[in-house]
Amino acid sequence: MRESKGKLYIVASPLGNLEDITIRAIRILKEVDLIISEDTRTTAKLLSKYDIKKRNRSYYSPREYEKAARYLEMAKNGKDIALLSECGTPAISDPGYEIISRAYNDDIEVIPVPGPSAFVAALSVCGLPADEIFFAGFIPRKKGERKRYLKKHIAEDYTFVFYDSKYRICDTIDYIKEINPDKMVFIGREMTKKFEEYIKAPAVDMAGLLRDRITVKGEFVVVCYG
Repeated sequence: MRESKGKLYIVASPLGNLEDITIRAIRILKEVDLIISEDTRTTAKLLSKYDIKKRNRSYYSPREYEKAARYLEMAKNGKDIALLSECGTPAISDPGYEIISRAYNDDIEVIPVPGPSAFVAALSVCGLPADEIFFAGFIPRKKGERKRYLKKHIAEDYTFVFYDSKYRICDTIDYIKEINPDKMVFIGREMTKKFEEYIKAPAVDMAGLLRDRITVKGEFVVVCYG
């Protein structure tokens, strides 16, 4: 019977600023029997700030299958579990798919506790159309694959949103400039953190802005349109 089983809560956590968490999320984290998270060190800081004294165990990509089985067995035995990403919403370019899909197979109730998501936050401030979007998560790492992927989506009329790293962002913007130098590009860097920054410019200008910097650091959300 479902009544004897625990629940799996999918809890969105702050992108950087620890104040960006909902009242409901704090309550759920205080009530569950176990918290599982992509990065226990980051989660520990959040739990400490809100005086949440609960077990915090790891749940990360390379061992998702194994850990999902272990934690779902606990849920079958009546334990309520909360899943957190390192930041943002679980399963959105973060671990979560495996345990969520298997929870349904095990007739365990899955409940969203919505909150921060980096690409949604970027869309809200980019000043570009958001009525039709394509969210790609992290685009391919290999140069050839990445260039072909970008060429496919840059040519479309929808707003194209993706994540990128400091190791590839300059090359990525250069590729976009080659494909369409007039494409409008918005970049959100280190969102809600101490050194957050937002830049908006045509691809040809954005490429120059990034290349002029001595170092390019942080995590990036990129929005393209036009």
